[in-house]
Amino acid sequence: MLLRSTLFILVTLVTILQAEDPPKYKTCAETSFCKTLRGQIPTDDLKLILDSFPNNAANQDSAVVKLKSSGGIACTLNIELLKNNLVRVKLIDGQYRYEIPEGIVLERKNQEIIKLNNSNDGTILTVVPYKKEDGQQQVIFNKNDSTLSFYYGEVPKVVVDISKIYLQKKAGNEEFAFNVSFKGAKQLYGLHHHAYNLELTDTVQKKDDKYIGEPFRLRNTDKVNFKADSTESLYGSVPVLYGYSPNSTSGIFVHNAAEQWVDLSKEAADPSAQFMVYSGSMDLFVLLGPHIEDVVQQFTYLTGKAHMPQIWTLGYHQCRWSYDTEDKVLDVMKNMKNNSFPMDAIWLDIDYTKEYEYFTWDTTKFPTAGNMLKTLGENHKKLVAIIDPHIKFDTTYPVYQGAKTNKYFVQNSDGTDYVGVSWPGKSSWIDFLNEDASKYYAAFYSDSNFHQNQTKILAGIWNDMNEPSVENRQDNEMSMPYELIHKYKSVIGLIDVKHGDIHNIYGLLHTMSTHQGLMARDNNGRRPFILTRSHFAGSQRYAAMWTGDNTPDWAHLKSSYSECMLSNLVGHVFCGADIPGFFEIEKKPTEVFVYRAYQAGIWLPFFRGHASKYAENREPYRYNETTQGLIRSAIRMRYRHIPTWYQLFYEHTQTGAPVIRPLFYNFSGEIGYNDHIMLGDNILARPVFEPDVKEVNVHLPGKGLYWYRIDGKSVKAYEGGTDTKINVENGESPVFYRGGSIIVTRDRDVMSTEEGSTLPLTVYVNLDKNFEAAGRLYNDDGYSFDYKQKKFLYAHLMFDEKKMLQVEPIGDQNHEDLTVVVEKVVVNDWAVLKDVSTHHTSDEDGNLFSNVDVVKALRSNGNKVLYKLRR
Repeated sequence: MLLRSTLFILVTLVTILQAEDPPKYKTCAETSFCKTLRGQIPTDDLKLILDSFPNNAANQDSAVVKLKSSGGIACTLNIELLKNNLVRVKLIDGQYRYEIPEGIVLERKNQEIIKLNNSNDGTILTVVPYKKEDGQQQVIFNKNDSTLSFYYGEVPKVVVDISKIYLQKKAGNEEFAFNVSFKGAKQLYGLHHHAYNLELTDTVQKKDDKYIGEPFRLRNTDKVNFKADSTESLYGSVPVLYGYSPNSTSGIFVHNAAEQWVDLSKEAADPSAQFMVYSGSMDLFVLLGPHIEDVVQQFTYLTGKAHMPQIWTLGYHQCRWSYDTEDKVLDVMKNMKNNSFPMDAIWLDIDYTKEYEYFTWDTTKFPTAGNMLKTLGENHKKLVAIIDPHIKFDTTYPVYQGAKTNKYFVQNSDGTDYVGVSWPGKSSWIDFLNEDASKYYAAFYSDSNFHQNQTKILAGIWNDMNEPSVENRQDNEMSMPYELIHKYKSVIGLIDVKHGDIHNIYGLLHTMSTHQGLMARDNNGRRPFILTRSHFAGSQRYAAMWTGDNTPDWAHLKSSYSECMLSNLVGHVFCGADIPGFFEIEKKPTEVFVYRAYQAGIWLPFFRGHASKYAENREPYRYNETTQGLIRSAIRMRYRHIPTWYQLFYEHTQTGAPVIRPLFYNFSGEIGYNDHIMLGDNILARPVFEPDVKEVNVHLPGKGLYWYRIDGKSVKAYEGGTDTKINVENGESPVFYRGGSIIVTRDRDVMSTEEGSTLPLTVYVNLDKNFEAAGRLYNDDGYSFDYKQKKFLYAHLMFDEKKMLQVEPIGDQNHEDLTVVVEKVVVNDWAVLKDVSTHHTSDEDGNLFSNVDVVKALRSNGNKVLYKLRR
């Protein structure tokens, strides 16, 4: 009876999910605190004013400013200066407000010693670093206009209006709002995650005294059939906002895990935002730049950087809901191979489990899972399996029984376990805020029955439905009630925390547990690969993310570029989108759309084909020969550039720099080109995002630069600072190398990254107007954390006016166990080419070289000339 009941509930759930009537998601007007706070100007009894400044001091940790209101609210404003031109401001108003424990979201908080200067008339307080050389931050509190201004040197960047801070004075009501403006900014970016254009727009327009738009909502949500170009909440929340201009960029990060709504206004000279927050503390970090690359580096300094991925994760992944038998898995592997499509991993959705019990196998559908894994491994493939946070309500299921016995589930206010509905039917949810519960869950990844003693092959985990998603479509918007209780292990024991206070970090906590489990399973020897749907600031330290259950249409395809370029600007560099799209649609996507989706998808860091079980099969080999050929070429283009992807991920671990970028990151002021994408500094792609077009406009930035188009049968040079119409009617998807760059590729066709790992490299030298070029080469063992011990090869490549290519090591390194071989150097020379140029280098004796061992050359020659071009 239990099985029949569970199956009935599951069928009902799936039926509901496919029904026409969608879940009810609230507007601001339907959300009590947003309705109250939106546009609110505090009344006199709520308006905060200065009570007193601290005394002048030569050196101390922070400045504590006392505020008050006539309505009896007494507050303190704590101002700290942090390393790296950051400022932290925390408002304390005397009532309980939840604060995210240090270390969950924040990775670093190195404090400066400060100096205070109180003006003679007592109206202005200035906070600066004690030693001027320690930083350029300066904070000025002006009593006359109640502003808290943040400066980089002598230049004002960010202003918080103290008189517009709204604190609800009712006991137990923790909602608050504040206003911030960005001095001199031209555009606003941030508030990830929304399926929205990269440039954020004004949301406060009114008609007949009523708002006609919605604020941006930050509430991690299982959004069914979400729309492109919408301010509605999606699966992740990163409450950071950047005010950008070509000459000056700054930002503000709200360190708060509760639901937020954010109104943006661009009517005044300085763009501004009103943050409206459900609960918790007003804990702000101001990022003072002064430029976009500085702000990105400051944010990743605070919240952390992704560790190196295993190199196989940068290849192509094939998924479907669901490959629900061993035969289907192996059939996909065979068909990809027989049709010459490179692939590194196959993914399993929920149907591989026994009755939706995670960490188990359905032995009817997967009777020899271990043998299946061995077969995949023998063919250089990996397997990624889904593990969701809901646990089936079944006392015979060990994961459930242990969690129930130890009180490791999220609880109702009366102390009983919360029970909701998800894929298994009745379910409870692990309380990942509880350190013991998180460790308990992590330990199941070491279960040999689950990984079948094939940890190198069952190599990745997919954490889905972790917003958390609950089948409660009307009352709680597909998630948990905010009144539920989590347990946090503090120095005084377990304390109660309401779910509303931590809602947006539940997915982050889930991936932290999974990461811990995989590290233990692999004896800390392999870099865990986790894909998460729900995320927050800091999630990048543990998992990749994707844009969610998208629709195979042109709007969603184009939106994926804005979503992932923004995710890179806020630290989540390992981002991708389902290709060609997840959901079923009334009319299946055209073959043109499918190959265009693949051509776009290869330039996103995470590259996965995926589709719903209710959609037609969308594997690459399902299409006609022309479409297959274009998809195959696109995937091979991706595999050629794996060395560059890998180098950029390493550099992100060192600097926090994004892997993919909008044009304005590298070329100041080049905004609005969200159908263009930069891979690092030197590769520009402009895929086709429009139906039925014969040509596309390509903007090539940088007057005085040359760009080499490399996606055709021949290489052609174009001048920078121009717009060029390029014909795409035969399936072309324009890609360019930047003049002055050296790009390292692996040009031989391979069927997986593992097969290609020992093959030689090709070096493309793309000359600038001075006939020079430079680039970098990185390599390590591809899977371990040894790179943190300098066990890698990292080198400058330089080509100068003497027609010589040099290789010079960067920093200390140990590459004793590595082999890096270059088989060919190709020089693209604009001076002889307006059509084609391919010159091969030779050694100093004039002989065409082949298979040059770069590692050996570095050992023997240091930074001496290795190759000389022969004209």
